[in-house]
Amino acid sequence: MSRVRQIEHNWILIVYDIPNSQSTTRKRVIRALKKFGAVQNTESVYYLPDTPKALSLAQKIPGKIFVWQSHLPSEEQAAQLTRDYYQKILEAIEKVQRLINEQLSDVYRDRKGNLLAAGLVDKKARKQRLQYISELFENVKKAAANIGQNFSELKGLEKLVERLRKKIENDGI
Repeated sequence: MSRVRQIEHNWILIVYDIPNSQSTTRKRVIRALKKFGAVQNTESVYYLPDTPKALSLAQKIPGKIFVWQSHLPSEEQAAQLTRDYYQKILEAIEKVQRLINEQLSDVYRDRKGNLLAAGLVDKKARKQRLQYISELFENVKKAAANIGQNFSELKGLEKLVERLRKKIENDGI
């Protein structure tokens, strides 16, 4: 397992205030936050290391959001937040790993049972799951890049995502 190399003292906090009744806008904001590597702290609060690129992206998110730049002078607090961010990246890596393995198992099960040939596989749903997994993987890579980490786990995941993509393509889906 990789280890945190550098403690981050400067962070961007992003808070949104979008009622549940505006679920489409809310989902769009959450998707945008995740796309550039922000991780969720509480229901409406995300954070990521403060970089010029991250700040620029945060300020472009549509909707009622607030962006704060924060400096943690305490080494202990900075270390804890960095470890928390790092841990959330590892959890996301594990989630992507689990989803890929589930999808590969489904592909092999469907082939073995000749479900694909019998037309019993929901090809559209399988493509949507692959798209979802690919997006999660890209988000994790961006989050890792935000703290300058080369997670060894990401190299293996990249190969698995590609393997899943090829299996689905080989099935003519």
